[in-house]
Amino acid sequence: MIVVATAGRKPLEDTRFHEQGVRLREPDLISTCNGRERKMTANGKALLVHCSWGSEDPERATVAFIVASTASAANRDTAVFLSAEGVRIATKRYADTIRKEGHKPLKEFLQSFLGSNGKLWVCGACANARQITKEDLIEGAAITGAMSLVDHVDKGAAVVI
Repeated sequence: MIVVATAGRKPLEDTRFHEQGVRLREPDLISTCNGRERKMTANGKALLVHCSWGSEDPERATVAFIVASTASAANRDTAVFLSAEGVRIATKRYADTIRKEGHKPLKEFLQSFLGSNGKLWVCGACANARQITKEDLIEGAAITGAMSLVDHVDKGAAVVI
């Protein structure tokens, strides 16, 4: 599935590109799944943040939770989907030692996010590949499947990749 977050009907004059060449536009969402494209409009009240990094890239992991904790503190329906090595963030004591110089510790942003009713979703396939079970997770984290993401986006969540 490719999800491109946008925030307007026309591309910005100063168009930005995702690291992998995905064109970001300014509130439509374009979702391509199984070769079918659907256009959806972000409702401005929900956010889905994807994080696939852990201690191997503390800055990227931290920035995902800066965005998520800010949105959840602003009463947005916010979910963080952890995949790949990012799933380890949801395990007990893992986030305690992640800190990028110049930022607060990741643990503080994670606690703020969960304390503001943020949803922390762990990719089931990724957790399984790392032998992570629900007993390994911190309070507030849940192992989920892809349908949780699809449902959140279908309800109008903007996506941050």
